[in-house]
Order: sequence, then C-alpha cells, then structure tokens
Amino acid sequence: MRTFKHYTEKKGFDFIGNLPAKCLPLGALFIFVLVACPLLGQVKQKKQLTPADYPLWGTLQLEELSEKGKWVSYSMRYDEQQTDTLFLKNTQNKKTINFLKGSEGKFNKEESFACLIPAGLAAINLKTNQQQMIPDAVDFAFSANGKYRMLLKKDSNNQKSLEISSSNGEWKEDIKDVNTFLMNYAGNKLVCSIESNNRNVVLLVNLDNTLTKKVLVEDTKYHFTNLAWNSTGNALAFFQEAMDETAQKDTKLVYYNCNEDKLLSFSLEGQPLIPQEMQMDTSRIIPLTISDDGQKVFFGIKEKDQIENKNNQESVQIWKSSDNWIYPQQKGIQNWKKTVKTAVWWPSNNKYLPITTNEFPKLMLDGKQQWALIYNPIAKKPQYKYNDDRDLYAKNLQTGECKLVIEQLAENNQNILSLPNTNYIVYYQNKNWWIFDLNSQTKQNLTEKLNINFEDLNYDKAGDKPTYGIAAWNKKNNSLLLYDQYDIWEITVDGKKTTRLTSGREKQICFRIPKRKNGTWNKINFDGLSCSEVDLDQELTLEVNGDDLFSGYYTWNKKQKESKILYTNKTVDQLIKASKKNSYVYRDQDYDSPPTLLFYDSSKNNPQKLFESNPQHHQYEWGKSELIYYQNAKGKTLKGILYYPAGYNPTKKYPMIVHLYERQSNELHYYVNPSELDSRGFNRTNFTTQGYFVLYPDISYEIGNPGVSALDCVVAATQSVIDKGLVLPNRIGLIGHSFGGYETSFIVTQTDLFAAAIAGASATDLTSWYLTIGWNTGRPEIWRFESQQWRMGKSLFEDMEAYNRNSPILHANQIKTPLLLWTGEEDKQVNSNQSIEFYLALRRLEKQATMLVYPKERHDLAKEPHQKDLTHRIQNWFDYYLKDKQPEPWILGTKKQ
Repeated sequence: MRTFKHYTEKKGFDFIGNLPAKCLPLGALFIFVLVACPLLGQVKQKKQLTPADYPLWGTLQLEELSEKGKWVSYSMRYDEQQTDTLFLKNTQNKKTINFLKGSEGKFNKEESFACLIPAGLAAINLKTNQQQMIPDAVDFAFSANGKYRMLLKKDSNNQKSLEISSSNGEWKEDIKDVNTFLMNYAGNKLVCSIESNNRNVVLLVNLDNTLTKKVLVEDTKYHFTNLAWNSTGNALAFFQEAMDETAQKDTKLVYYNCNEDKLLSFSLEGQPLIPQEMQMDTSRIIPLTISDDGQKVFFGIKEKDQIENKNNQESVQIWKSSDNWIYPQQKGIQNWKKTVKTAVWWPSNNKYLPITTNEFPKLMLDGKQQWALIYNPIAKKPQYKYNDDRDLYAKNLQTGECKLVIEQLAENNQNILSLPNTNYIVYYQNKNWWIFDLNSQTKQNLTEKLNINFEDLNYDKAGDKPTYGIAAWNKKNNSLLLYDQYDIWEITVDGKKTTRLTSGREKQICFRIPKRKNGTWNKINFDGLSCSEVDLDQELTLEVNGDDLFSGYYTWNKKQKESKILYTNKTVDQLIKASKKNSYVYRDQDYDSPPTLLFYDSSKNNPQKLFESNPQHHQYEWGKSELIYYQNAKGKTLKGILYYPAGYNPTKKYPMIVHLYERQSNELHYYVNPSELDSRGFNRTNFTTQGYFVLYPDISYEIGNPGVSALDCVVAATQSVIDKGLVLPNRIGLIGHSFGGYETSFIVTQTDLFAAAIAGASATDLTSWYLTIGWNTGRPEIWRFESQQWRMGKSLFEDMEAYNRNSPILHANQIKTPLLLWTGEEDKQVNSNQSIEFYLALRRLEKQATMLVYPKERHDLAKEPHQKDLTHRIQNWFDYYLKDKQPEPWILGTKKQ
C-alpha cells in the first residue's frame, strides 16, 4: 500500500499545509500572499488587469457534502495554464486537502473520501487521516452500508480488474478481466461482466454484512453487455451477444430475479408477433429498462438491414407541397423504418409485445409501466412549429389494445408527464392542467375553477406560451404540485382540494424546488418524462429568486410553511444539504465579488466562509454592476445592467459597449472571469478592466416587430446612460450574437447612435431565411418566425410588409456605422449565407464592413485558437473605433468616419 506522502512530489497532492510550494496551484499561493500582505506592512496599489493575467482565473464548483456536514468537496477548473484541482475541506477546523486533476469525488458516510486522479485512486480515512494511493483506477463506488469499496482498474496492457475491499482498505479481493460493473440503486448489490480469452461471465456480488458472489451465466461463444437494474435493485437484465458480430440472430435478452434466484432468457427467433426482418438492438438508443416491479423488460428492436447499399444510386427526389414533412426530414427516417422500436418481454410467462411501430414510433410509459402512450411526431397535415402537435394513443401492455386518448397536444415534454407508481398522466391543454386516468379512460380538468395563470407571463415569443411547469408528485397525498409565476400549489387528483403552499406573490419572490446537480428534475421516460416525487411530510428546501434580483434558499414544512435560510443581494446557488443534519453549503457571488463557498449550520447564527475562489481578484482594479431602469416608447419600464469600468473616475467620461440578447438583467450579480476563451468572442470583464462601460439592456418585444422593438429599447437604454453623463456619446459600440447579432444588424440600419458594431452569426434577410431549410434539422426555418424567437407570429405571405420592415438587408443602404460580421463556415443554427448576403449588400453599397469566416466552425466557435482570434479582433475593432488606438493590419482598408 502506498501513501499520499510517497506521491507528493510526483503526483502533486497531500495536505495543503504539507504540500511543497512548487506543487501548490497558483490559487493557493495567492491565499498565502493575501494572508501575509498585512504582516508585511504597506498594502500595494491595485494593478490593472491585462490579458496575461486571465489564466489565473478559475471557476468554483461545489461537489459534495458528507452526510453530517463535517466535510465538503469542491473544485476549481481553469481554462488554461493552471491545473484543475479538487479540494476536500473539514467544515469545522478548515483542514484542507487538494487533489490535482481530481474528479468524481465521493464520501463514504463520514468515514472516508476518495476521488480519481490521473495516477489512479486517491483515498483518505477521515477519522485516522490514513492515506492511500491505488494506481490504475478508472472507476469506483462505495456500498450503501459503507463496508465495501469497489474499484475498477486498468493496467498498462488495458487489462481490467475489479478490486473489492473493505472501505478502509484493510483487506481486498481482485476479480480479473472485469469489463464493467454496475451497482444497483439500493447500493447493496453489484453485477459485473467478465471477458477473458477462454470465458465470459456475468457475476453477481451481494454487498451485505458478508460478501457473497454468484456466477449467473458463463459461456465461451457469447459475451454479455448492457447491464441494467430495476429501480428497487432486485432484478437485472443484460444482452447475450455472439462474439461474431455478424451473428445478430443469436442475440438473447437475459433476466435474473434476485429474490427468486431465477435466470431466464428470451430470443426473437420463432416469436409469432415479430417480423423475420427484426432483431434485437444493443446500441442503447432504447435503454434496456426493467419495470419497477421487476416483472417486465423493455428493450430495442430494429430491422436487420440497417446498412445502406452504397452502390445504389438515389433516384429522383419527389417533393410534394402536401407532404406532412418535407423530403429532407423524411429521408433520415424513411417513414420510421430506420428507427429503433421498443418492445416488452414478461420473463415469468415468456410473453412478448412490440410497443412502438412505424405508425407510432414514439412512447412514454405510465408510472406503473402498465400502459404506453404512443404517438407519431408527424402530424396529419403540415404544421409550422418546431414540433407538430400530436395525437396520443393509450396502449394496454397486457392486451395490446390501443385507443386515442388525447388529441392535438402541443409538443412540449414538460407539459405532459407520467406520475410515479400510478396510472395517471398529467398534461396541459387549453390553458389548464388535466389529469387522465388510463385505467378508467377518464380525464379531469384540475385548474379551470382556480383563476390562476399557469403560463409564463414574461414569455414574449410567437406561438404557444410555455407553462411554469409541474413541481412534483406528492406520493402520500395523491396530489400534484404545480407552479405559477411565484408560488407552488398542491392540487389533489380529484381536483377537490387546492392549497397554495408558499406566499411568494405577496413578497414578489419566486419559489421553486431546486433541480438536481446535473441540471435536471423530472426523469427521462423513453421519449417523454416522469414526474419526480416529494414527501410533504418531510421538510423541503426551496430556491428563491426575487423581482428585486435577490436570491437565496428557504425551507418549507407543513407547520411553519416557508422559513428563510438566506436571501441576499447576490447570486446564491449550488446549495447542498447534509442528509443527516441541518447543515448546508452553498456558493455566493457578485460581479465584483468572486464566487465563495459558505457553510451554514442552522444551530448557529452566521454562515462561515470556507473558501473564496480567485483571491488574486483583490489585487486588481475591478468594475461594478448597477441595475438601471428606463422606458421604451410605449412607456414600459425596463431593467438593464450597467457595468462600470475598473478604477472608475467620476470626473472622466468613458467609451461604452452595448451587448444585446433579449433579457439579460438576471445576470446582475454574476461574477465573470476574464478570459480570451469565449465561444462568442465577447467577455464583459475584459472590457470593463480595459476602461469601458458595458451595458446589458432588457428588450420588450411586440409580435411582428422584433427588430423595431429591439431598436426602441436599446436606443432608450443607451440614451438613459448618456443622460447620466458617464459616457462619451460618440464612442458607443454595439455587439450581439445569433438573435443578438440580428438585432445589431437591424439597429445599425436605423440609427447612427453607435460608432461601431459587431454582429455574429446574424440573420439578416428574413425572407430568404424564412424560406431556408435548416442544415441540422431538415426542417423549413418557417417555425422560427411563426412560433418562436423571431416573433413574427404570421407567415411571410400574411404580413410581408412586417418581414420587410424588420429585415436588415432591405435597409442596408442606410447604414453609416462601421460593421464587423463574423460567422462559422458550417453554422447549422443560422446559415452562414445570412452573414454573406449582408456582406455582399454592404460591399455593393460601398459601406464600411468586414466579415470574418471561421472554417470548420458552427454557431459558437469550439476551437480555442479561433476563440482567441475572435476575442482579439473584437477588442481591436472597438479599441480602434471607440478609443482611437492604432488599428491592426486586418482593419486597415475599412474607412473610418
């Protein structure tokens, strides 16, 4: 066994207090400098930030909190030069351990902690401080009872093995040739597949007080893939595949029931309901899934001939205007013949049923997995939304009977969910939430008598308004939790009892159940979603955001209702509660305050600061953010963010850059690391630290006038800042990307207010783009205009004047502002021809314009050299036109007014 000390010099991790300075990340050195500076006497004057300093900045991410809140793990990730680092900190005595390039950190109760590092697994006993380094580790897990640690290792010859040891590492057992392993959800069993030259095995390991192993299947001609557990952890399934990949007909589905100790298998061969051309699909497109009760296995099937004959020349394409989908959309699916379908198998009686077909290729299951809602995404007639409205059919999995139950439902997976362990489906239609009982085939309107608006009041795009969503299913009360603008409502499934759980409307505070760490809340259910569940008998943690742009967290319980944990004039996020104590860790930040990790114990009054990221921030001049208000031409009061230049001098006036994209005021308290690596080339902190004001205005839109609305609001916001006497009126720049690029392109055709402008990935000719086919979807781009972001709300032929009025290219002759266009050559979101069209128009009109085209790039620049290049050129462009700096050679030839 090797200890951390052995690896300190070569691998770079140990207790921070013992770590040699050369092994410390620069962030840790800055901590030392900041602590030591007061002892040295005079505090140095703050420095001006330069691009050479940008790599010092990293991003703080909260990772895990131990079950009693005694330990926390968090990470710092960097764009370049510095080393990503995972930290482990004691919340009481602040003892800190760092793991260079550490990832996947996990606690085993309060006993131990482990994470992956490039050299293998680093582990520490949290009670004894005993440290371990295990080479060659690529994955690991702890059992739920805390007794065992499972470690998958891969040596230099790519040979894998599974090491199962006591959690403290005092004993271990190696299982050779393990390809993969999978823990069940209860954490008390694992299954692994073993592949060697002379045998392939599926091994079940029980992780109870006494560790036991059982070989489920062993063979020399087949290997075993796609291991899957059911949600209760008492049944598992996998595929048995022939070693010869061409022998697809030999693929079998294998099922094992742990409670009954039964191993059963299933083959498609000879099944009466299965066409001969079908075979099992092991690609994971349809995930191998076992029902919660362990009685059914869902898997994918496909046609055997999925490989196109390259010698067959495509015949003439026939495009009919009456087709529900146009030819490019249909080509990829061939009437759904190419798509993988879903089937179900009952191991107990060897019954089989195909669920989806070419006619109905999509599905979601009910909460008991007894019914399937199936549908065809292609509507009965052409539609001009991103997704067509759909008819849903209920398929009884026992009988195979199918019946139309919901007609013309708008395609939005957040607006139809199955409810856990029930036969209910909840969906939104005709401005109300409905519940459908699949067993009785009856529906009920839950909200028609409530006089509550469940649709997003701030949504100002064309088309259907989205709802605020479903919060959760309350499993004990048979009730549904729904969101309105501010609050959470509980409604019983019979619609007879409605309770508002929170009082957000009075406080102008929005209450929400936090999403999971991965950013999701509801669970994937094949082509739909299943509602997550809560227990209202237990205390809930709620995240809150106020109209005043404060944020924080509350607790809620039946007796006290909501109770504040914290609510502050900052951005607060990433809160984690200890599972066995009322302790929390969270991150807070402001534009002029680096993200900081804080620990809050409900038994104490004040939170404790555990870690501040980017301590070097305090050595540099920095700007501040300020919320401003202004009115558009209709008298509507809007918000915007005004970022002040670093080292602001009130006796001076400064140049300003206005950045556009719909509503941005919610970013008021975001801390933004300076960086040259930005996929869109613009970083507000880069500019505020280089002597610019930066303005982020909110825009309110009128349907049918996206460009005109942007012009109105942006000019009003800009003028309000000019009126404050802070900026040079003739040194104001304008920049936007994508929809913001469109707005920029349009605005400079209507006003001379801006001295220079930059439009990235911009749509400039609304007529030509309306009649374009999307590169990445095969769809006509019509949907963007009639029912989405471009906010026209009507077809081109219903209101051609509006399309022309808001189309930048038709007003290009009015441009006097020097304009820089940029696009990715392979942009599949906004066709690069849109930028090229505008460039050609400006060129023919002899206007001041330059276009940058980045090869092999799409809507956002992915390659770091291109990101840096664009960042530099944007800085050059504005420095030249707004600060009179010497132009770079590439700018020369673009005349200056």
